[in-house]
Amino acid sequence: SPTAKMQVFTGGNSVDAAMVVQHDTFDADRKVGIGFKLGNTKVKGAIAFMSDSSSVGTNGRGNLIFCTDSTDDTGTVSHSDQKMVIKHTGRVGINVQDPGEILHVSGNIRINNNDEFRTVDTGGSTRTILRTNGDQLEYGWSANGPVKFMGGGSYTERMRIHTDGNIGVGTSAPESKLHVNFTDTDTSFSGGSGGDWGSDGVRIENE
Repeated sequence: SPTAKMQVFTGGNSVDAAMVVQHDTFDADRKVGIGFKLGNTKVKGAIAFMSDSSSVGTNGRGNLIFCTDSTDDTGTVSHSDQKMVIKHTGRVGINVQDPGEILHVSGNIRINNNDEFRTVDTGGSTRTILRTNGDQLEYGWSANGPVKFMGGGSYTERMRIHTDGNIGVGTSAPESKLHVNFTDTDTSFSGGSGGDWGSDGVRIENE
């Protein structure tokens, strides 16, 4: 027996077995969806399926969009109120109309205290790369490997914190707590407020 105003019962085992909402035509920017309203008000939320404007295809390919109207007025929700999209490519956009990556977010991302950003290492184990711990921000790598800092257009390693805690600048195998390696012949280690610093080097200065 039904437990809601509309209850669809099916024995099918596919995602379209219970109900299909269909537009009468197929072309670029065609939209079909389900709207939501509270009481005797306006439709302010919707989930819709919309065809691409630039990559329509021929067999009904499209994107799933989630819309909520942020304005408390007499207008109804529309596709311009889109807050999230799942593209037919699998990319998800939040506050982004056309996501450029698997997850593309426009706006700040907030995580609660003691939560973590994680990734997976080459062995398939989950590893922490960033977390908040009380009033502290902890950045690192919970796997048995160094933390490398990359820079430059070629994504070149500039500095690393090795697994033993040694810091290397210009070297991938630091032998001391701080190991600075120079490849330029014009290098210097100087202190004070004067001297020839060279084009590379370690500078210790008391201003």
